[in-house]
Amino acid sequence: MSLPDIIAERCVHDIIDIAGCSACVDACPRDAWVLDDNLLGILPDACDGCGLCAAACPQGAIQIALDPLLLQDTHGRVAALACERVQGVSGPAGRVPCLHAVGTGDILALCRSGVDEFLLAAGECARCPRGRGEGLLQRLERVHGMLADRGLSGPTVRVVSGEVWDQRVKALAAVRPADRGPAMARRLFLRRGVGAGIEACEGLLRGGTAEGNPYTPPGRVYPPQRADSIMPLAPAIQADRCAGCNACTTLCPHGALTLEVAEDGPGAYRIVPENCSGCGICTDVCDYEAVEVRCWSRPGDAVLALTPRHCTACGVEFAVPRDHPAKDGLCHICRRTNHHARLHQVMG
Repeated sequence: MSLPDIIAERCVHDIIDIAGCSACVDACPRDAWVLDDNLLGILPDACDGCGLCAAACPQGAIQIALDPLLLQDTHGRVAALACERVQGVSGPAGRVPCLHAVGTGDILALCRSGVDEFLLAAGECARCPRGRGEGLLQRLERVHGMLADRGLSGPTVRVVSGEVWDQRVKALAAVRPADRGPAMARRLFLRRGVGAGIEACEGLLRGGTAEGNPYTPPGRVYPPQRADSIMPLAPAIQADRCAGCNACTTLCPHGALTLEVAEDGPGAYRIVPENCSGCGICTDVCDYEAVEVRCWSRPGDAVLALTPRHCTACGVEFAVPRDHPAKDGLCHICRRTNHHARLHQVMG
């Protein structure tokens, strides 16, 4: 058992003070993560190294070591993983702390590199505390649906006993030994394990801020082929609620929401779903509940045109989506501070 590594600068709680993300806390079956107004940390004595927090973290801020086996059969490449609690598996090769510690980004990168079969040796997940949330099979099913939407073949999934898994792995290894290397960080194991096959998508695996340990939003591993392609994550702005404060576009860490300024007008909000990590910062900072992040859905409008307005209270020029009613004519600051009421109190 080893504790997860933490890349603090990626965590949303390090980016903004009002972050509402509690993914690691919610995923932990042993209550090893502690989150309050002053601290986000892990209790070493409570952690058993299952890695569910790493799979749940939208920012890739939590890292664990994984060592899957990557093998070749007559039909294609096989990723073999066995839960550490499964009986009948000989040796440590291919064992992972928990199958559900394999996140969506890991699945997508493996599929992109040529893996077309997942050979899994699972324990009794229904009886295990680690199996209470979203699991590997659910993630694989969603990835399969996304790939089918793009006209691609999704991976085959085979869940077998430890004994059957061991026999199949030995048979495949006898034909072509796996080039798996030592255990390494969950986001980096793909590079050595897959070998040359990963070179074609090397750029897709580089996109984070932590040197030598990059993070890539899941939507960038398989960029959309059409504007309405199913995406792992898709931000949306509700025009009738948006007050044009630009908080979401200013704080989005990956450019999934941006403000495009035009020379002849206020410009527009542009939504780039493939850049979304699902960190939730946009929803945390929006006081008007105008932003939402949809999972495994088709994106809405990519461009939200803005129209200029003049605040009836302070006179400042601001911009809101064209479909916004803006009945009171107030900018987002005056609307929040109840400008007219305060003016009445001063003059009265």
